[in-house]
Amino acid sequence: MKPVRALKPLPLIAGDTVGVIAPASPVHRDRLEAGIGKLRKAGFEVVEAPHLYAATGYLAGRDQDRASDLMLMFENPSVKAVMCARGGYGCSRILPLRDYDLIRENPKIFLGFSDITALHLAINGMTGLITFHGPGVEAFAAGDGDFNFEKAIGVLSWDTGMSGKVCGTSGEAEADGERNGERNGGWDGERNGERRGRGDERDEGWDGIRFHRFKALVPGRVSGRLLGGNLSLLVAMLGTPYEPDTKGAILFVEDVGEEPYKIDRMLHSLKLAGKLDDAVGFIAGETKPPEPPAAMIEAGSGAKTEVTVEDVYTEIFSSLGKPCGIGLECGHGQRRVTLPEGVMATLDVGRTRAVLYLDEVPLRV
Repeated sequence: MKPVRALKPLPLIAGDTVGVIAPASPVHRDRLEAGIGKLRKAGFEVVEAPHLYAATGYLAGRDQDRASDLMLMFENPSVKAVMCARGGYGCSRILPLRDYDLIRENPKIFLGFSDITALHLAINGMTGLITFHGPGVEAFAAGDGDFNFEKAIGVLSWDTGMSGKVCGTSGEAEADGERNGERNGGWDGERNGERRGRGDERDEGWDGIRFHRFKALVPGRVSGRLLGGNLSLLVAMLGTPYEPDTKGAILFVEDVGEEPYKIDRMLHSLKLAGKLDDAVGFIAGETKPPEPPAAMIEAGSGAKTEVTVEDVYTEIFSSLGKPCGIGLECGHGQRRVTLPEGVMATLDVGRTRAVLYLDEVPLRV
């Protein structure tokens, strides 16, 4: 994919119209209707795609209909943000069916996660549009729905009370003095984007929510474009026109319910393709064991050794010697933060803590 200059959408404000689509698997109607209700209660108008509730096997309707729904939302001048209902499967099938020139000419917020990773890679790579890896509309009413909704809307509207620190741990102060506030500035929440000095004494999220699970794996500090998503999709896009360009990027990966050996295989696929060597730093999402929990890897002697997903992340990312934090709530867990793809960011990993900063506002403000 040729590098494309970053293109930023306008922020979402109360009264704007949100378009909801289902580009992957069929929706759960009750969850989706509850999520749409939350958007309306918050003051947004909602336009439902013509085929939003369609179902064809494991797909939310025919490929051409799902692709058409997405393009209709980008064509519609009244729609300011396009939100995916959920993930699942099917986005890769519609990648060749979209008009990327039209998307580039009509930049707007695009939100989704999981299988939507394929769309993020394609849209960001082909048009340069900053997209947002975050919860589907169904997740506004499922899991920790209030958290998911508030975090997503906070990012998409660029809340003036927001700082540039995306997330961190509440780890204890570091003996080596890394909390001296040397950088630790960020966007001060003002629309003019000026920076102000901020100490790093809180290590918390935008509104004081602490991300206890985001911890250090490999210490260091690095800046680069924020890029990533679902690990299975990142690997599935290798060798296609939409494969991830990780040159100089901070790569974040997440997946759910996968056996450790499958995570190992996928990470090594990225490594063999040069994608891990090209990246400058890494973020691994929270880990959730498959069912049954923790794969048992059989040794030649007949003995079995329990290996966890976190063990695999630790082995592979540690071997690369680049800054890495693990456990960020950016995937399939109850809580899901929203990350803008394509913006410059800084990953600052100490001995026990990990903090991610946004170095630029992801919207045209």
